[in-house]
Amino acid sequence: MAFCTVAELASPRRRLFVAVLVGTAVFPPVAWNTGEARELLFSLFVFAAAYAFGRFTHTREAYIRAREDRARQREVTHRIEAEQAAARERPGSPGRCTTSSPTRCTASTPPTRRART
Repeated sequence: MAFCTVAELASPRRRLFVAVLVGTAVFPPVAWNTGEARELLFSLFVFAAAYAFGRFTHTREAYIRAREDRARQREVTHRIEAEQAAARERPGSPGRCTTSSPTRCTASTPPTRRART
């Protein structure tokens, strides 16, 4: 279980260090005590499966975080677009003329004043 946690949470350098440490602490005693390749391969399989499960968990959590971030960003974008659409629909708001005369339109740029002579 500890090897799975290291594979999930640790940096690549630390994962390599722990893999070497586990390899030197577990595999030689298994090979010396049993003397069978089958036992050594079984131990290797168990640790490889724990490592793979830890990396899978890390990848799955990163994927979930990315999906949540995208959903949050879409929500913000949707909210901004809805506010902009509502602002365009309001009478007298910039971008929409409420009078029939374009010179009186408050949404357009104000007409220039003539100098009095």
